[in-house]
Amino acid sequence: MSLLIGNHIFSVLTSDEDVKRIVEERIFPIVVPEQTKKSFVLYDEINVSGEYTKDGLIGDVTCVSVKCASERFETVSILADNVRMVLESSSKQYEGYSIEGSCLKNSTVGYDSGLYVFVLNFEFQTTY
Repeated sequence: MSLLIGNHIFSVLTSDEDVKRIVEERIFPIVVPEQTKKSFVLYDEINVSGEYTKDGLIGDVTCVSVKCASERFETVSILADNVRMVLESSSKQYEGYSIEGSCLKNSTVGYDSGLYVFVLNFEFQTTY
């Protein structure tokens, strides 16, 4: 089910060696713990829209904002690129549904509280 997309994102990102090399397991849903200073990934703004036919629900489109942050621009650029590549190629079958990968809809970069932040907005397709 698309409401479990956070579990999928965490699983996919923590399984990728390039992402883990930068953030280890500092991948958080919705809130970053206060004392987190190093590079990290945050995912939030999860928005699910059902796709229906005359036969009922056939899948969902789930939009998720993934934020990559680091004290160094070079590091966050590499992290954001790795996150994009791994999420866009992450098709996975779960019990009762499958996630058919995602596509990057748009992105921005900024600087806030001593951190460079790439915001990557993804759209995931889920089928039942």
